[in-house]
Amino acid sequence: MSRLLSYYSWSFQLVLIPVIMVLTFFGWDSLPIYYLLGIAASQLLTGYLAWGVVAPILLWVYLLISYTLNNSLTAAKVWPTFSILLLMIFLGIGKLIMNMVNHRRLTKYAKDLSPLSDTQIFFSEELMKKSGLTDDEIKFFKSDVNKRYRNYLYLRSVAGQMAEIVPNYGRSIELIQGIFRELAETPQLMLEMDDFLYKHLDEYTQITQQIVNLQDNLIKEDEDQQLIDRAGGKLVAMEADFVADYQQVTENEREALRKLN
Repeated sequence: MSRLLSYYSWSFQLVLIPVIMVLTFFGWDSLPIYYLLGIAASQLLTGYLAWGVVAPILLWVYLLISYTLNNSLTAAKVWPTFSILLLMIFLGIGKLIMNMVNHRRLTKYAKDLSPLSDTQIFFSEELMKKSGLTDDEIKFFKSDVNKRYRNYLYLRSVAGQMAEIVPNYGRSIELIQGIFRELAETPQLMLEMDDFLYKHLDEYTQITQQIVNLQDNLIKEDEDQQLIDRAGGKLVAMEADFVADYQQVTENEREALRKLN
């Protein structure tokens, strides 16, 4: 189906221009109108939806109105054009359905492969049941950890900017990510991670936001760079906090191995 829908590409549109000119010269203007409608619709919609659904439907409506006003609406005249448009609509809808199915499939695989996404943490219901937490505790855990997880997403979003100021910024982000991964897989450890969730991560995020905001100011003062360097030094030192937090959240794994001896 991807080959049948190749008319979405710019290469096809470039080839289409001389064809449109020839057809227009011979008085067949449906394709030029379709092309213009497709170009207009593609400014607001995705390619397959613009060219495969919206443009054909609008052209269909236009032709129906035009033939009706000119008293030339006959099955023999409209059926060839309408059958092509109908096929294009089916192809466009088919492509839309395929994309939706693929998106759901990829989302499911993403959840299976990693509990961490670009928007939230996906929690295993099976692990939640085994955690020994009550339903209210589970509900609070999911809500609160995802709230803290947004701090991590922000920190990751400004990594390119902050890496120039904090040499070990990337390492700290890796540690934070690893801690959240451990919490997602072992939710009962949340009770032991107060320092990470409510102190270290919050402080690290606040300092980062202050640095970014100061850097983005249109007017800078002489002492701004000194303040940024001092704050960056604080973030460098805070890596030790995240190292300790990571060791704490993974201690249960070491304990499990110790019991083997």
